[in-house]
Amino acid sequence: MDENERTAEIENCRACGNSMDVTSFAPFTEVQCPECHKNVHVKTDVGGYEIVAKQGVGGMSLVFKAVDKTLGRKVAIKLLNESYSSDAKRIEEFEKEAKITAAISHPNVVRVFTVGQAYGRYFIAMELVDGESLEQRLAVSGKLDEEAVTRLAIEVVEGLKSAHQAGLIHRDMKPGNILLDTNGRAKIVDFGLALVTSGGKALAEEIWATPYYVPPETLRLHEEDLRSDMYALAASLYHALTGEPPFTADTTSTSELLKIKASVPKLANKADGVSKYMCAIIDKAMAFEASERFQSYEELLDVLKQLDAFYRTGVIPEPIEKKSKQPTRRRRRKKLPVVPIAVGAMGVIAAVGYFTRPDTVEVEPEVEIFDVSAEDSTSDKEQALRVFIATELKVAQNLFKEQEYQAAHQRYLKLALTDEVPVETAFWAGLQSASSAWLNADSRSAREALSKVAAKIRKDDGSTQEWVVVLENLGGLEAVKIPSNLSASLEASILFASALKEWNQGRWELAHQSFDSLKSNEASEMYTREVKQYLADYRLLEKYPEGLFAITTAELDQVMVELNEVEHLVKTPGRATFNIAQWKLQVEAEKRKIEEEKKRESLDKKVAKEEARKSWIEAKDAAEKFVAQYFFKNASRSLSKVDPPNQKQKEWAEAMVFFSSNAGELYDTTAEIFAEKSGSFVVVNKFGGRIFDKVLGAEKNGLLVSFEDQDPTRLGWSKLAPQSMWELHKLFPNSKIPEELRYDRMVQLACYTYLTGLREESQLAVNKICESEDDFAEKWHKYVAVLEAGKEN
Repeated sequence: MDENERTAEIENCRACGNSMDVTSFAPFTEVQCPECHKNVHVKTDVGGYEIVAKQGVGGMSLVFKAVDKTLGRKVAIKLLNESYSSDAKRIEEFEKEAKITAAISHPNVVRVFTVGQAYGRYFIAMELVDGESLEQRLAVSGKLDEEAVTRLAIEVVEGLKSAHQAGLIHRDMKPGNILLDTNGRAKIVDFGLALVTSGGKALAEEIWATPYYVPPETLRLHEEDLRSDMYALAASLYHALTGEPPFTADTTSTSELLKIKASVPKLANKADGVSKYMCAIIDKAMAFEASERFQSYEELLDVLKQLDAFYRTGVIPEPIEKKSKQPTRRRRRKKLPVVPIAVGAMGVIAAVGYFTRPDTVEVEPEVEIFDVSAEDSTSDKEQALRVFIATELKVAQNLFKEQEYQAAHQRYLKLALTDEVPVETAFWAGLQSASSAWLNADSRSAREALSKVAAKIRKDDGSTQEWVVVLENLGGLEAVKIPSNLSASLEASILFASALKEWNQGRWELAHQSFDSLKSNEASEMYTREVKQYLADYRLLEKYPEGLFAITTAELDQVMVELNEVEHLVKTPGRATFNIAQWKLQVEAEKRKIEEEKKRESLDKKVAKEEARKSWIEAKDAAEKFVAQYFFKNASRSLSKVDPPNQKQKEWAEAMVFFSSNAGELYDTTAEIFAEKSGSFVVVNKFGGRIFDKVLGAEKNGLLVSFEDQDPTRLGWSKLAPQSMWELHKLFPNSKIPEELRYDRMVQLACYTYLTGLREESQLAVNKICESEDDFAEKWHKYVAVLEAGKEN
């Protein structure tokens, strides 16, 4: 529509009620009222929603926080930009996004509630996720821990899998489109670029994506499928693990981007300390050719869940791919003429000889150093190296003893990476460097140190491959196997480092086993203080296994009290305090979950109660109508289908079922007794008072009667005058009735006559029954009282 032809949009000022022309303003614009001069927001009503705040701006749309005016829930409103509101293609894309997202029902995909038009623009109302996007999280934290990224990846893949099962590919996976709610759960948003697949594939007509994460086939305008979303997700996870996108080149050239994507650095080259399993997963999912990636979400989920299970159970994941082993390159280096390893009283290993020159430096190491038998033949350079090693060991050991773990870590690492330091010394110093970092709750620095020392040893001496494997396993997820033929002290150092690794990766039980074995190991004397601290903390933490929090709110409150106490008692930093904080968050989340569940149950109960009340009223009204029409069996069936809401109504229904079912069964009993009986008997039709003078028999649906020898006719039971039914049965006293029918017939007659208004006859029948059953009168009067009270209600 032409702008000049648009109908003026008038709103009243919320402060003074003055009418204002707001045609030219965008939704939720703050304007000043010309009458009262107060600032107010205009165009806040979108469909059935009230905009309360602006959330963000996208490429084609605006996002607002709003409230559903009917249900009161918070929602997000996505409104198409004004510049695209007249663009038929963009409108079509916008509507398509709403339909696509609404077709997906999964906890890891943002739900769409409705779509519509307001102020000449299209809008989508969707689930509001309280939290932040992965992009916002990375802007603050820089990068995320591998364990957190693994669980995030599983949730996003589950969401993408659900979309794919609905026949969709997202086409714009990036950190900004992965939302994290307050419980840390991932939700995929923005299916604005999604395509409906045909045979699992789709072909886009244009490129509209984020260069850092877009897969190569999209740039080539080739067919896309789930592997394209997989690539973009892996690129986003690459960003999360390294703190930056896979590349940072600023170009929009398709050819340049393709060249860059063909040579993206392997994750291991950009992220120190990330396990080789995670590196293999990301590298495979980001393969340049789609055929080299995982071929299904099930395949990708399998390897991610193995990695996640490792963090919880310690079970080593299977290799992503079997790679041929490259022959180790052996290289010999000149050995210094010193005894390579000495064991000290503190369990410290030092590849040095005892060398002290008062005119250079005095070294008083707390370790036992063997004398060098050929000291006089050593060069000044070799002697200087020995002094350097002894000095660094002395300083590092003192720092370790004083619990200055960060400084000790740096000092040990400096020694381990120094050229010409013997391999044995470098290996042990590397272990100590990593252990010091773990003791300082710095797992990243520990992994980096192990990686650097392993690389140095591999380069300097290929004959010590077993030691390299130990360092790599300590830096990864694999269990550490201690090589044979090592000294007790060196075994203790490896075992201590392994225990710290398991502890900091959250595998308490494995760590406990190692710490416990060190407790009684004489060679681990230098770690006695730390071992005691970790074992004490284990005893504090072992009572909180996985799945603890699925209990009552009262118990959760008690758990929170305990966790607050434990938080002040733990001595070790890092994982212990991290896990306590996580457990407290879980307790709070579980309490919210239980409270929300109670609210839902309360609401469900209210709804169910209201439904039950309506059903009861309908059934009761129907039963009373059926009784008035003498359709007694229908009345009984009507009440049998409902559950009365309260005790009084239950009692009324029980009484009415007793009366109506017996009254209905009287018809069957009458049909059986008079099936082949005939004779002169006056029968009255209750409708119109027509009189018949003969009964010719009876059948299931009524009496066969005639008048003055006319043709017989059937008079339905519901049309028979109640007095006629009573008189008919008086013709046949109990003595003429089969014994098995006698009691039941009298009960049926009592109920029938009561419901049809023959109260005297009803009492006669009750008196007859009481001759053989004393307790019947009490039951009868109870039911009658309930029915009479029900009439008043």
